[in-house]
Amino acid sequence: MKVVILGAGLLGRLLALALAREGHAVVLHDAKGPQADGAAAWVAAAMLAPLAESVITEAPVVRMGLHGLTRWPQLLAGLSQPVFFQREGTLILWHRQDAAQAQLFGQRLHQTVQQLQASPAQA
Repeated sequence: MKVVILGAGLLGRLLALALAREGHAVVLHDAKGPQADGAAAWVAAAMLAPLAESVITEAPVVRMGLHGLTRWPQLLAGLSQPVFFQREGTLILWHRQDAAQAQLFGQRLHQTVQQLQASPAQA
């Protein structure tokens, strides 16, 4: 079957890869061209640091991000080129003038982690 995918961002590319591996003829188009430099993945990086996002979003979104993070090793193992991927830690940088926000971020992050640990089954 021939499949046309509109949008060459991360999701479009992953879908194209999966369909091609299943034997489909895939055509991938993006309004910004083959690099798809307008795609969300260029900014959000596929939410590879869901806990860093946790202080500004809802717990179900964080849980989905944490689940998605577990899927990356399998996805990367299927690629033809090696890709650096690390799950140990997240570096968050602050300007000196944002020190108060950094402290508040730490407090919220601690609360979020406690909430996630208290109710891991909810999605």
